[in-house]
Amino acid sequence: MTVRAGDRGEEVALLQRILRRLDVFSGIVDGVFGKATEAAVRQWQKQQGLVEDGIVGTRTWQALRAIVLPAGLDEPECVRRIQQVLKGEGFYGAEIDGLFSEAVWLSLERWCWALLWGIWRSPWDGLVALPAVVDYVRWSRGDHPYVRSQFQQRQSDLWQQGKIHSEKLSFLDRGIPPATQVAAQGVRLVPAVAPQVRSQPAADAYPSPGKVPALAPRGLEFLAPQISQACVAIADLGGGAPSVRWLGRDALTPVQFWSATKFLPLLYVIQQSNRQAAHCPAAQWQVVTSNASYPFIDLAHGIVRYDHAFSSNSLAAMFKLFATPSALEQWVRSLTGNSNLSFQGQYGEPPPLRQPLLIDRRTGHVLLKSQTQPHEGQNLLSAYDLVRCFCTISWHHHLPLRDRLPGAQWHSLQILVAALGMDPARYLDVAIANLGLSPRDPAGVVLSKMGFGFSNLRQQTELCYVAYWQPEPTRGLCLALRACCRLGDPNREAMTLDALMAAEVLELGRRFLLGIL
Repeated sequence: MTVRAGDRGEEVALLQRILRRLDVFSGIVDGVFGKATEAAVRQWQKQQGLVEDGIVGTRTWQALRAIVLPAGLDEPECVRRIQQVLKGEGFYGAEIDGLFSEAVWLSLERWCWALLWGIWRSPWDGLVALPAVVDYVRWSRGDHPYVRSQFQQRQSDLWQQGKIHSEKLSFLDRGIPPATQVAAQGVRLVPAVAPQVRSQPAADAYPSPGKVPALAPRGLEFLAPQISQACVAIADLGGGAPSVRWLGRDALTPVQFWSATKFLPLLYVIQQSNRQAAHCPAAQWQVVTSNASYPFIDLAHGIVRYDHAFSSNSLAAMFKLFATPSALEQWVRSLTGNSNLSFQGQYGEPPPLRQPLLIDRRTGHVLLKSQTQPHEGQNLLSAYDLVRCFCTISWHHHLPLRDRLPGAQWHSLQILVAALGMDPARYLDVAIANLGLSPRDPAGVVLSKMGFGFSNLRQQTELCYVAYWQPEPTRGLCLALRACCRLGDPNREAMTLDALMAAEVLELGRRFLLGIL
């Protein structure tokens, strides 16, 4: 195919995306071969020693293919698999001949961008089994500003069509895909992808409880400016105790993380109950009052899934009753070492049960009693605090005994792990699909907790996401992001932040997989 000034269509859009990735074109990918596109073509032709005519003909396409296509992508066997799958899925309509033609390239591009929403079809598993296809997908996602704009555009289109609204956003309210589960084999979280050898920056030993690690001030500059606070921990889990690199953007400032902090009261209850009865697993705990009784596991899952008869806010407030405000706050400080945090507030709703008890339903033994002092004030934690506490859960079996949550037992922690695998916000699932990994694989580890709300005090919408991803046996990624948006319209703010969070989590995941984070 030949494209030149004045042409329009998919071929031009593909060319523009390629030129953006090659850093010679910074314009909008609109499928229109205008002056900016022609200038970019001429610049690239000059760099490659080609005729500078601004026309993308056979020689220029061949030169682009030689640089852009991963090794093996144009091998006949690989091409036939691509043609077969994409023809069956409606992306390719030509002959299955094993030749990597422009039609195959365009169909592969159509499929790559169909992944944008993280929707997966089973035939696509065969494509991501091809390493060259995976390399191409990840290469295509390397233009972070363009990916971000595509998320925003698609979100805007759905908004205008009335398919989403502020109470049902594309990713924040996505729900749990049936094939996505938290996997546990024995006592260890089990990842899905074989490890790869990379050159990694030096990491430090995991800090002792209460010690704040050094947070690198650089490394997260690529995040959108709307990400006001961020903390990322990258762990090497292959040498016994984890060695971890910590990155931060205003990561130690206590702020409101909304519902993202709700796993902490559950974690406190698990630890304190295990201290009372180490061999009594959370699966047999019951929360009781004088006239009602509820399985602990159902209430814990309800906090994360938002599907219990009691609201998530009221459930989180209830679990806070098992500690005095000062005791719970001091407990979090003892884990993270951050003495500036506050954690004495409720969650906007009163507890649904008054004076609950936590008991072992088999023996009737009381594990914890509720306290009488009300929880009042604010819940202000830092991005680092959330990452540190999430790491304590995720790396439980990798940590030396002295660094684990004292007294906490895996038979009870795994109830919380399972709950955190049911968060309706699926930003990491979308990232996984967009990085050429199958979200259908049940062995991948994805734990998360989201928070979202409009702040009357700050007059802005805020979206928070804390998550853990372990795609390989020896590497784990833990992150906490808080994004803020003030546009004077809470609906537009919600839509903007939802798409932005999806794009930023995707870029974090891409850099993590490639070893450049």
